[in-house]
Amino acid sequence: MGAPPGACGGTIPAHPAAVRYATGDMRPVAPLRLATLLLVVVATLPRRARAEDAPATGAPPAGAPVAAPRVTFDREAHDFGPSAQEQELRADFRLTNAGTAPLVVKNVRADCGCAGGAVDATELAPGATTTIRVLFRTLTMSGTLHKRIMVDTNDPARPTAELKLKADVFQGIVLAPARFFFGDVAAGSKPSTSMRVVYREGYGTPFKLTGVEAPNLDVAVEPKPCDDAGWHGYELTATFKSPPKVGTVSGVVIVRTDDPKYPRFTVPVQAFVSGKIWLDRRSISLGIVPAGRGRETAVIARAFGPGVELGTVTAKARKGVVEAKVVPSGKEWVVTIRLPESAAPGRIEDVIEITSSIPGEPPAEVLVVGSVTEPPK
Repeated sequence: MGAPPGACGGTIPAHPAAVRYATGDMRPVAPLRLATLLLVVVATLPRRARAEDAPATGAPPAGAPVAAPRVTFDREAHDFGPSAQEQELRADFRLTNAGTAPLVVKNVRADCGCAGGAVDATELAPGATTTIRVLFRTLTMSGTLHKRIMVDTNDPARPTAELKLKADVFQGIVLAPARFFFGDVAAGSKPSTSMRVVYREGYGTPFKLTGVEAPNLDVAVEPKPCDDAGWHGYELTATFKSPPKVGTVSGVVIVRTDDPKYPRFTVPVQAFVSGKIWLDRRSISLGIVPAGRGRETAVIARAFGPGVELGTVTAKARKGVVEAKVVPSGKEWVVTIRLPESAAPGRIEDVIEITSSIPGEPPAEVLVVGSVTEPPK
């Protein structure tokens, strides 16, 4: 019997047992040789189709593309162009399922609370199209703004697609920033802060200030002309006339102009005046607490500024409606405020006094409010 061709064009010698079988030589064969003979014979017989070799019912042929949805948009960016503060800007994007399986829109979300989006249809057959409606509020922001809208779908290749928004807040009169924010202020100081009331050259028109006042605030506001890189108008500096008291200071400054479109602005004022003890919150609402449930929250206390040593920090509730406990945590103290389960129904109002070891230093105070419901009858 001739030898079968080799894989690379040569020949592979036939096993002797196979030669005997093919020539009809039926002499007894040793058991080991007999087993080898059977294996060789089976290998030379034509292969029969087996059930496991057949493709599963309904399964795609090997190498066939798998059906999947695919996200496409008519565009992936929108420029609102020159805009003014306190505007609501709207835009529509067309979303199409360019895939071969149904597309599911799971969520439409923004990277900022000033923007948002909604989709008309959350399930799209292959080839179907829907609209994503986008809203962008400029609020009191200024300058060139960039925001993103994220669209979450079941597209395996692009589970989250991004739509980019841009707006140039240049039109009209612009406040930058749109408030007098003093931030954390050391007790005994007379802090200052500034803001600008301006227009952008080519997008706004010249104007004049006709009045500035700070009702119910011990604050002086001084205006001076401002011209900076295409912006023109006024810079306003607010300064406390005397050191404010420890606690939160808030109010408004009224700014008036001769522009008929912008005759008056109400500018917020805020300062957090602190003694040697700084707190991350000065007021807490426990909300509405069911009778017998209780509630717990916490504030963080630390030294105001470097070089201040508070020593031992303690806390107590002035009225005893709530309970206070201080736990050191590195260079901070966690003040746990707890409303006990036994609190009587009605309004919650108490003050937590947080003290240090500094002689003569007044306690820092945290106002605690809320209410406890009546027990079920």
